[in-house]
Amino acid sequence: MSNTLLRDEAISLLAQFSQHKEPNLLFQAIAILRQALSLESTSHPDRPLTLNKLGCALKTQHDISPDLNVLKEAIGHHRECLQCRPKGHENRIQTLNNLANALRALRAFADDVDAGNEAIALLWEAITTLDFPANIRRVCSSNLRYALNEQYAQTSPRIHEEQLRTLSIEQTLLAAALQSDFREHAITEYELARTLYDIADFGGDVDKTFSGLEKSIGIFRRLYTLYTHGPASFPSEIDLLAVADAFRKRFELKRGVDDIDFAIMVLETLRASTDDVQIEASMNLAICLSSKFKAVPSLGLLDRAFGIHESLLELPLDAMDIKDRMQVLHDKGFIQLYRFRHLQSRGKVDKTLLHDAIDFHVQALSLYPLPYEDRHYDMLNLSSTLLHLFRATRRYGLVEAQAVAIENVQSLSPDHPHLHILKVHLGEINQHFDRWISYQEDAVPLEYMKTARSVNAPIVQRVWALEHLCIYALGEPDMPEEDAKQTFQTAIDLLHQLAFIGWDLESRYRRLSSIATVFACDGAAWVLREGDIGQAVEWLEQGRSILWLQLLQFRQPFNDVVRESLPDELVRRAIAIANKMDRSEWDNSESALEQVDLATQWDAVIAEIRQYEGFEDFHRTLPFSELLAVGEEGPVILLTSSEHSPYDCDAIILGPKGFHTHVSIPNFKHGDVTRLHVTVSQSVPRRMGRVQEEKSGMQSVLEMLWHNVIVHLLPTLDSLGGERIWWCLTGAWVGLPVHAAGLYDEDSPQGCNLPNHYISSYIPTLSSLINARRRNTTITIPRTLILDQSHELEKVKVETQLVQSILPDGSTTRWSNDEAGVLAVRDILPSYSWVHFACHGHLNEGNPFLSGFKLWDGVLTLSDMVRATPQDPQFAFLSACSTAIAADRTPDESLHLSAAMQFLGYRSVVATLWPMGDAQGPIVTEHVYRHLTEKGAMDVRRAAFALHSAVRALRDQGLSVEQWALFIHSGI
Repeated sequence: MSNTLLRDEAISLLAQFSQHKEPNLLFQAIAILRQALSLESTSHPDRPLTLNKLGCALKTQHDISPDLNVLKEAIGHHRECLQCRPKGHENRIQTLNNLANALRALRAFADDVDAGNEAIALLWEAITTLDFPANIRRVCSSNLRYALNEQYAQTSPRIHEEQLRTLSIEQTLLAAALQSDFREHAITEYELARTLYDIADFGGDVDKTFSGLEKSIGIFRRLYTLYTHGPASFPSEIDLLAVADAFRKRFELKRGVDDIDFAIMVLETLRASTDDVQIEASMNLAICLSSKFKAVPSLGLLDRAFGIHESLLELPLDAMDIKDRMQVLHDKGFIQLYRFRHLQSRGKVDKTLLHDAIDFHVQALSLYPLPYEDRHYDMLNLSSTLLHLFRATRRYGLVEAQAVAIENVQSLSPDHPHLHILKVHLGEINQHFDRWISYQEDAVPLEYMKTARSVNAPIVQRVWALEHLCIYALGEPDMPEEDAKQTFQTAIDLLHQLAFIGWDLESRYRRLSSIATVFACDGAAWVLREGDIGQAVEWLEQGRSILWLQLLQFRQPFNDVVRESLPDELVRRAIAIANKMDRSEWDNSESALEQVDLATQWDAVIAEIRQYEGFEDFHRTLPFSELLAVGEEGPVILLTSSEHSPYDCDAIILGPKGFHTHVSIPNFKHGDVTRLHVTVSQSVPRRMGRVQEEKSGMQSVLEMLWHNVIVHLLPTLDSLGGERIWWCLTGAWVGLPVHAAGLYDEDSPQGCNLPNHYISSYIPTLSSLINARRRNTTITIPRTLILDQSHELEKVKVETQLVQSILPDGSTTRWSNDEAGVLAVRDILPSYSWVHFACHGHLNEGNPFLSGFKLWDGVLTLSDMVRATPQDPQFAFLSACSTAIAADRTPDESLHLSAAMQFLGYRSVVATLWPMGDAQGPIVTEHVYRHLTEKGAMDVRRAAFALHSAVRALRDQGLSVEQWALFIHSGI
């Protein structure tokens, strides 16, 4: 029989094998192809075809029953075939792809890194040779993505990211070339989205990670829409599981419930698309339900996820492979651990849940006792759960956790990219054994440092490692100074990366609020013991009010000096980007993908500006040498404390002529500050009454602040002179009524309270006060907008009429009740330099951007107000409840109504720390405005003096501290 007939017979058998999956058909075809090949000389024109068919058949045999000799024979045939098809040959691309796939199999089976690198080189040639058909190049691009990821462990994160990014560019060009072919175009777009997702999933630069994820999601969402419009014609090569996974990934980063709900919808659609059991879709759906529980802690979500896993385990053994069954068992373990932690947070400790979780992990590992790629991760889950058991019982699980962790560490090679994570975990376990280990001999901090510095480690792990390193730095005196300093600087820098400006503000807030540690306060506590006041001040400025700092950079990106010193074209381009970014922050005028692109452009233009001499620190936080200017008009006091520090609380005082000093507050620690917060929250009555007969909790708070804090600061403050001081509270101090500290019993000495010594103001950051002072008052009689909601508050009408009667005729506009609608007020607000709000305040604990003022038809939110750009903002009087206090989760972000007005540019703001009494509004209002206008002009620089006078009037009437200490002044 001729070689042609033999090859035709083999091809027929291969077709039958493809249909019936009967191995004997494959083996017969291979035998016949070998016989055909023996009949062909090396120069025979049909030999490349036979070599190709035989190589592919042998690769298939290896896939069914792994055999190194079979695989090497397949590779040999493909190599010879490639030699027969030199560059320019029309079928070379097929051989490049087939040889690359065989080499990838060798890489996986024999851990042959060289084979993997060769496969990558072959596939790069395939997709970059433009003479090859675009649809075949598309297939090769998909295989190249897999090949690159398979070599990830042997490639530096930077190089791996660059390779994937280059591949994404080629895939973009392929998608354009295949635009006219709906099916091929859709598949190419899908492959592009997978590559962009991999850029995000494998780490790298944080901004590029977020950018890649957003771009992939933009494509995935479009593909899902195509699927819903025509599922029958939708390409089967597009896996909707990847679509759901991308949205789940973004949920893990941004904590947006809409993302996890979208992932759940996609998976439910996939499960409903066929009568067959969708195992992967069901597994992923259960995982998504468990993930959603992190943001929406409803046990019903866990119940549903657990039920899905239970139904999967009831499937016949041949319906689900061992690895999937293992994954289901591990996921059940996670669910029980989530249940335990949820109930524990509510005071119920159910240790049976931990025992269940441990059993599930053990069952999963026993199903497949041989080594596999992710075994170290599954063993980590087991040892972590055992450690949870020990922490819950203080008796059981610790020895077992240590044994599993040691075995896990020993199972990995010294160069494994995740080895340091396992070592850190083992170190955590060892710390529970009663042996103190010095920093020098303890390997754990070094592993934390590796994780913190690793650009390919997940951000959550990096934050976790930095939290531990900060604790080490604060508690271990033998930790090298350079290591500690780098730890805190890295931690603060990471906060800014977490708040990626390509995301919406709510997402950034959720990311920042997910971090328990206030890194800036930790760093200040440490560095003050080193005697470096300047570094402490810089860290406290860099690590706080991050969202406001990001927003401000778009409002006033350049001053006149900068404009004159840089090329006009560069300045124009930067301003154009800044204007777009500012609009997109609040108006949602750009899509998520466009916002990411704008953020990338902004980073690029700032980097370009920093290349010019003298602009190396452009748009960075001011250095200490410039921040010292904040004390020129009177002392500024920063109060700070650290939850993890064994040290006392600290005060930093900045005064005129560059004066700066550190005052340690003796015998007063972070826990004492937090206890004051509890007392304050318990002492604020729902309705303000007359002075109480017994000493109130608030009075006790003010006494503690006086005895424990103020008396230690007064000598320094008195030496600096003046009558005004500014408070910059950080971390746990935020929201405490420090301005009112003192003794207020009838028999207390008159001078034993702060208001009798100084007029206090607050500032969220040092930069905010410096910037406010730089602006001048330009209008002698500014326009004032007065808003009242007297239909809800009895005294409001009296209050607002007082404002109108005191201010110059024709300078005020007063809107009452239904005149003051949300949209109307938002639109007119920018036209007024002075504003007076007399209404109810609304604090939204879950989303501070939805806090605001209750108007006639809804809430004028913080988001609404910050969209406005007042022409010459000067003074804001917020006569409403709790306008200077925000949710507890991120105190250093100052996300409250008073801060919003300062962000808008108002140089002075009067606000409240807790609910105010209706009767106090008119009294304070009259005193403030009469004081502001007593010299004829409306002088915003007199606002602090005016409020001080008003509060003195309340005190003289015998009102309780709760009724007057709530009023505060912020700004100049």
